[in-house]
Amino acid sequence: MRRATRMLQLSDNRPLLPGLRMPVLVLTGAIDTVVQPALKADLLRLTPMTRHVDMPGMAHAPYFQAPDYYNGLIEDFLSDK
Repeated sequence: MRRATRMLQLSDNRPLLPGLRMPVLVLTGAIDTVVQPALKADLLRLTPMTRHVDMPGMAHAPYFQAPDYYNGLIEDFLSDK
């Protein structure tokens, strides 16, 4: 668990993002103070097939704040043909 946490904190996967060849859903919280705006911008710019939803009123953990809303966005994305 400690290694996984460190990987999440320190890894820079930006060079891998342009190579993704599948639809990607990016959910961000409109009032998230954890993810820096520049990192969010990089993610959106570098991921070629992105659907982005900036969830109004949500911070860093929308799955806790509004689980039905969050899960609904994922379900809608997965059900698209």
